[in-house]
Amino acid sequence: MTILIKMFFVYPGWLLAQIAYLFPGKGQILASARRKDNVAVHVFYTLLLWAGLFYILKEYPDFLTELKLEFRKIANSYTTQGPTSAKDNSVQKQEGSPKLTDDKTSKNTGTDQANYTLLGQKPRLAIGNSFTLRSSNTLEKPSEYTIERTIVDITPSSIRVVSKNIKSGYTRTLEFTPEWNLISSRDSNGQGSNFTPPLKYYDFPLYPGKEWTQTSTEKRTNSNDNRTHKLTAHVAGVEEVVVSAGKFQTIKIVTQTELFDPETGKTTSGNDTSWYSFEVGRSVKTVMTSREEDGKEKNKQTTELMGYNSQKK
Repeated sequence: MTILIKMFFVYPGWLLAQIAYLFPGKGQILASARRKDNVAVHVFYTLLLWAGLFYILKEYPDFLTELKLEFRKIANSYTTQGPTSAKDNSVQKQEGSPKLTDDKTSKNTGTDQANYTLLGQKPRLAIGNSFTLRSSNTLEKPSEYTIERTIVDITPSSIRVVSKNIKSGYTRTLEFTPEWNLISSRDSNGQGSNFTPPLKYYDFPLYPGKEWTQTSTEKRTNSNDNRTHKLTAHVAGVEEVVVSAGKFQTIKIVTQTELFDPETGKTTSGNDTSWYSFEVGRSVKTVMTSREEDGKEKNKQTTELMGYNSQKK
C-alpha cells in the first residue's frame, strides 16, 4: 500500500524535482538542490502535475486520442517509407494524413487494430466547419453539381448543417446526431422529413468486422404516409483514398439499404459505400446505388470531397 501511495503521490514529483536539479533555472541552483530530496516538495509537485493533467483532459477530452494519432502518424512514416530515394519521394502524402501506400487508387492497407482504434473514433467538429462536395449521377439522368455544407450549430445531441448548391443556390438545412446520423432535412419552405430513430450511417467506434442493423421511419411533412428505411452495415477495412481534396487514410463502410414507399407500394434496394476520415471529420467519398424491385439499377451517385475547413473544437 505504501508503495502505491508513493507511486501516485510522491514519485512523479520526485522525478520533476530531479529534472529541475539537473537543469536549474538562472539563480535556482541551490534552491533546486534543496528541493531534490524534500518529500513535501515532491508531493506538492505531484499534486500540481495531476491537477494539470485533470484540467487538460477536462478541457480537451480527446487529447489522448489526438496524441496517439500523432504518434501513429510518425510511426507510419518511418515503417512505411524508410530510407527513400528522390524517385520514391515523388509521391507526396497529404499533410496530417498517415501514409500507408504510394498507390494513387483506393487500396486496402492491412492496417492493424491500433489504426482502427485511432481512425474509428467519432468526429470532432466545430461551428464554422465547411465541406465542399462534388456529386455526380451517371445513370438515368446524368448530372453533376457542387454543394457546400457548413456547420452552423452544435449541441450535445445534434449538429445543424446548411447545405447549398453552388450553382442553383438551392439550400437545405440538415440535422444530424454528433455521429453524422441523419435526424431531419428541411428545404427553404420548411418542407422535408424526420427520421425516427436517426438514420444510422455510422456506429462509433468503428473497428474491423463491426456490423449493425436498423429500421427507421421517415415521416414527411407533406404526406401522411411514412416511408420505412432498413439498413445493414459493416466495416470493410482501412483504405487510402485519393479525392480532389487530397489523399486520406479512411475506414470503409458498406451499407445495404431498403426503402419501402407506401404511396407506390414499391421497395427500392441499394448499396452505399463510404470512406470515413477521422482527420476531416466526415466521409471523403460516397458511392450510392439503388435498384428497383426487378433488380434494374435505377441510380448511381458518387460524391467526393473537393475541399474542407474542419478545425476541431
